[in-house]
Amino acid sequence: MHMLHVFEARPNFMKAAPVLSALAEHNIRQILVHTCKHDGAQMSDVFFAEPGTPEPDVYNLGAQSFVPT
Repeated sequence: MHMLHVFEARPNFMKAAPVLSALAEHNIRQILVHTCKHDGAQMSDVFFAEPGTPEPDVYNLGAQSFVPT
């Protein structure tokens, strides 16, 4: 089984950490994508430094939030 996780906003990192750990215990292949909506160490990178949260496999999709003018 393979799982694809896409992270966009900061609260998702904290919620996902226990899920990622539990799936890893069952040897489920996981791919992590960080869209970098909140880019920078102060906004999101700090969560990947926490124990149990692996580094993303794909970092920064280059997508920007769309705000109509």
